[in-house]
Amino acid sequence: MWKFIILLLPSFVLASPCSISDKQMSCTHSHLEIDGLVAKRDVYYALPQTQAPAKGYPVAFIFQGSFFSIDFQRRQGDPFEGYNEILLIKELLDNGYMVVAPKAAGGLFWQTNIIGLNYEISADRYFIDQVLSELKAQTMGPADLSNLFAVGISSGGYMTDRMAISHKHTPFKALAIASASHATCGGPMCDIPDKANPDHPPTLFMHGKKDVVVPLFTMKKYEKLLRRAGVPTKKVIDAKATHAWLDAAPHEVLTWFNRFKAQ
Repeated sequence: MWKFIILLLPSFVLASPCSISDKQMSCTHSHLEIDGLVAKRDVYYALPQTQAPAKGYPVAFIFQGSFFSIDFQRRQGDPFEGYNEILLIKELLDNGYMVVAPKAAGGLFWQTNIIGLNYEISADRYFIDQVLSELKAQTMGPADLSNLFAVGISSGGYMTDRMAISHKHTPFKALAIASASHATCGGPMCDIPDKANPDHPPTLFMHGKKDVVVPLFTMKKYEKLLRRAGVPTKKVIDAKATHAWLDAAPHEVLTWFNRFKAQ
């Protein structure tokens, strides 16, 4: 009897909401429509298969890059190393994080760095605040808002930094920015503030050295600004990568979030 239980234990421990079939990975998820000021907006989310802690699951936002919505399904060989994105989602889910993926308007891009648009009165600002309100109401499941994190790539990377600037009324514990920089930057055009808020969440930066869409120097100067303000930072630079999710992203993001997660 005990031998039978022991043999079953590994499969129980390794239970995952994600599965692989024919070089494709997909993760079980749900969908919610939320008021987006000018129209309804989509939010996709997934829960771990483990029992929720007493305070709820820690929450990890993941913000899409331009034109590529987070759909909880990727194939090997997808553009911008998209398969690493689903591996990241799996890593977070398998380690107890609720994953929340708001969809950019029309599936296009975020409004954080649009020239001439004031983000503070934008539809995106309103939408993200609505998503946070739904999380507080436990609409998507048991969520621990004292353990809130965000990660994103490209347009979603800039949007990730926006969480520290425009949504700090619900504090984020840590951020992970891939192929991006300060919230108002865009590609090589990157004027950052003279000073950084020392209360900015600890930030992990991941970047390809060969990225010509968002040049490496834009990330480096923002990371330096945060570090000089006393904000914990880390740089992960892949010498061979371009504008893409790094192979190291799943491990690096999970390790970074776990480092700052409140127990």
